[in-house]
Amino acid sequence: MPLRFIKVRAIPRINTQDVLEFAVTATSLVKELSGMSFFPPALAAVSVVLLILETFQTNKESCLRLVQRCARILCDINDQMEGRWDTSPPSLLKNLERFQSTLNSIHEFFKILTNTTWISRFRKKATIEKAISDYTAQLDDAAQAFQIATLIDIHYAVASQRHVKDILPPYNLVASSSRVEDLTKTQEDPIVIQSPIGIDPPTTSAPQSETKLSEDLEEDYDHIISEDVLESRGFRRYHQSQVRLKARTSTNLRDGWWAGAVSAEVDGQKSLVKPYHGPKEGAMKTWMRDVKLLQDVFHPNLPHMIGFSEDGAPTPFILLSNVETRSPQSLLLNLLKSEGLAACANLVLRFYDDIADATMYIQRQRGLNDSQAQDFVDGASFKVDGSNTVIMGLPPPRDGWQTFRSYGLTESVKMAVMGMLPNQGVIQYKRSNQFDDGDTTGRISHLVSITRGLLPASDAPLILPPRVKALINIPDQDEDEFGYQRPKLDLRQIRLSNIEANTHGHTWNENSCVPSHKFAVGDFGYMPRNGNDFKDFLVLGNVLKEGLASFEVNDHTDGTQWCWADTPIRRSPLEPHALPGNVSW
Repeated sequence: MPLRFIKVRAIPRINTQDVLEFAVTATSLVKELSGMSFFPPALAAVSVVLLILETFQTNKESCLRLVQRCARILCDINDQMEGRWDTSPPSLLKNLERFQSTLNSIHEFFKILTNTTWISRFRKKATIEKAISDYTAQLDDAAQAFQIATLIDIHYAVASQRHVKDILPPYNLVASSSRVEDLTKTQEDPIVIQSPIGIDPPTTSAPQSETKLSEDLEEDYDHIISEDVLESRGFRRYHQSQVRLKARTSTNLRDGWWAGAVSAEVDGQKSLVKPYHGPKEGAMKTWMRDVKLLQDVFHPNLPHMIGFSEDGAPTPFILLSNVETRSPQSLLLNLLKSEGLAACANLVLRFYDDIADATMYIQRQRGLNDSQAQDFVDGASFKVDGSNTVIMGLPPPRDGWQTFRSYGLTESVKMAVMGMLPNQGVIQYKRSNQFDDGDTTGRISHLVSITRGLLPASDAPLILPPRVKALINIPDQDEDEFGYQRPKLDLRQIRLSNIEANTHGHTWNENSCVPSHKFAVGDFGYMPRNGNDFKDFLVLGNVLKEGLASFEVNDHTDGTQWCWADTPIRRSPLEPHALPGNVSW
């Protein structure tokens, strides 16, 4: 009996779960698009999206993602333009036309696929998937075009606001002066400092100083956080979801104003986020103070704010453009080991010049006197960015403080710069056998000594003297056009400059265990090139024996002696013994 072949047509299995999910997704998209308020240009784009949703029959998962992408772009545009379609800018209409043409091409592509058999679609599966990927890229380009147009409109709006601000009439001080008089009348001895947000500060009977940095904080809380105050100067406000943290808090950002700052990515750009933790009222007050201050100051050595958080953020924050920061101490220590004393001294002097310039700028901008400027410098915390530029962090709030100092503004800036040096600018003396590799401690002490001779005196003007400016190649305004490059600074030039200015230190202390019989009082000489310490000092002569100098001799001697090995240290009287010339050792 011959075999019979029976051809049976297989019915493809249909996953009911996939069909149900697809139906639910498609229904939600249609409902979301149909419920939007449109005007004709946007309505045409929505119609094309709905046609695409009804047309495709193959590769439904990828196609559904493509349609969801189209619908998401339209929904985002509608959320921003709802109620403002009549005043749509021309750039938005132009981008909508381009977006509609992209949707038309996608619709035509799916119509062609619908008219072909499933065998043809199976053979061209790779081509179809590549086409879907290309259309997804076109949608991304369309979304980016909307963002670029928005940024351009923002730039034009900011420029027009600045133009309007320039032609506004001067501010009327009559209303504000009456408010100040009312505030002053209510303050009687003892003075009670009243916080505008409801914090209960302590009561003090000392006179209160009128610090300019805190005057802006005396406004009402509702007025400070209003859009007219915080958004009138072109700074963008961010939601926490728009900030993507990149790393944890760096060890270099755990002190001072920079404490808690972390690197982040905002709109594809690297930034530094400074959050304000702590009690809500105190954190909000500090945040408002910093925002209002950074809106008014623009200096290369002050923090550069590019935006700040919205009003409803649980933790207020600001965004800074200074991404890469490190401590000045670590930078100077690495530079001292790699390039030497001269390069390190040059960088310290540049730090001083930058801080002095920023201090004078903030003093002019905020109307501070010298004492208030000293408060700003003494409370600032310093970091160095990626271009080795020193950045001054803002000082903490000091409402109601009255400070008194026995030194001027120049000394405050000098103390701030000397505090950037390794070991906080303190000379440390050690015995020769305790120096680490490369004699780092001795080189730091040497750096501190020559830096003190280069910085201005305490009673001198704040700026660097002309000899130091010429030394570190900081050109004046009349020298910028020539672009003259000086040779590299060396240690010999620094010493000669200090000697000519009579600021070079001619005495120092050395604990190198030199035997008492090797040198005599008045010896002069030099240290050879291959010498390690003062044991190798070569004597050229003696100023006393050659009659070049004379000292008064005192027959009475008094002193104590002690030993390093004794623990605890025990001091015993030093017994004098006779030496030639009636001099006791």
